[in-house]
Amino acid sequence: MKISYIILTYNRADSLAYHIGLINSQKILNKDDDIEIVVADDGSGDSTNIMAESFLKCGHIQKYVNTKSYNSATPAKARNLGINAATGDLLIFADDDCLPHPKLIEQYKKTKIGYCSVGYRSSLPESLKKNVDNFDPEKDLEDGRPQLYWQRAKDNNFIWHHFSSGSFAIWKDDLNDVRFDEEFVGYGLEDRHFAWLLDKKGIKFEFLYTAIIYHDHNALNRPRSQKDEELQINKKMYYEKIRE
Repeated sequence: MKISYIILTYNRADSLAYHIGLINSQKILNKDDDIEIVVADDGSGDSTNIMAESFLKCGHIQKYVNTKSYNSATPAKARNLGINAATGDLLIFADDDCLPHPKLIEQYKKTKIGYCSVGYRSSLPESLKKNVDNFDPEKDLEDGRPQLYWQRAKDNNFIWHHFSSGSFAIWKDDLNDVRFDEEFVGYGLEDRHFAWLLDKKGIKFEFLYTAIIYHDHNALNRPRSQKDEELQINKKMYYEKIRE
């Protein structure tokens, strides 16, 4: 199987390097698959560009694309560049600060045709040590949103509204021509709108709780105040778009 692992990054060179190392280690576990790592850089101003070019030359990554937006946050554009560069049959998406469980790729290979799988985004680093081969969601998922998602999944009520872009997988043929709307600038809701577009195409959503990532909230790349301002702008645009 050809798999594209697409990492969205911005000004987190250290997190990105660690993330890439973790994914490369999974190639041994999935040795029968052709796994390409695609780095989608949203115009980082740190050393990300230099590091990514070096990783590209030595084969640690296979594709590197850059929005060159620099002073503007354009994650939708970066993800679209990553999609367009990807050659895999299965596309797995991750943010640079969403570190993967050692069996993440193995688990995302369970994604069914016609579905978008959304992984378990944990706030606890020890979640990366969980045994996914003997995983009880009633006991092993954190309280809060993960448990809520599990309860909704049990009731066949896990829908596009529960999607987040930090970690998900979809078959390229199912994605087809759907892309992130690049009118969204900055942080927030461009991913929810993307899920809405998938839903309109008939794609279903699944909570794949054994596809675990640890979301490192300490890996900051933009001021919180900037993200809050961007979110308010995007929120207004989002509701206008889904009413169309």
